[in-house]
Amino acid sequence: MSIEVTCGKCGKLLKAKDSAAGAVAKCPQCGDPIRIPKPEDLPPADQMGFDVSSLANEVSRLPTAAPRVIESAPEEDRKPCPKCGEMIPAGAAKCRFCNHVLNAKVVKAAKKAKSASGGDDDDLSTLEIVVAVICSGIGCIISIIWLIQGKPKWKKMIAISLIMQAVWVTLRLLLMAANK
Repeated sequence: MSIEVTCGKCGKLLKAKDSAAGAVAKCPQCGDPIRIPKPEDLPPADQMGFDVSSLANEVSRLPTAAPRVIESAPEEDRKPCPKCGEMIPAGAAKCRFCNHVLNAKVVKAAKKAKSASGGDDDDLSTLEIVVAVICSGIGCIISIIWLIQGKPKWKKMIAISLIMQAVWVTLRLLLMAANK
């Protein structure tokens, strides 16, 4: 059985083992300290703001189905995900709920494979540089799209585009002054 606690700062629902009762943990979402209550600290069901007898009547009216057996690791072999707080197998490399990678070796191997394959997303291609130089307005729009997508190369694209925008405006002003 596990204890469910709601973070007072961000509202994230967290689950902890019974053995963690009375301890203080950090919320994986906001980092706020949370005290995990002991079972005796929890209010009885009749003091939680609803009538237990009416709840029992409602449950008895629900249709019953055959029990579903779920195969899972024992509670002792589970740990909370540091990002979302869901209980996952202790040896898992990645959280199945939030896809957070838990094993640092897996992250390093993925980065190494990505850089070896030439899929490094930090550098601009020649075409992207040409767009930033010649069509600096379009380059700014592309960099904003990359910013929203979370690509790290948006900074390079916006820098080149803004510098070239300033160059083009200066050149235009010089040509207008020369024509007068």
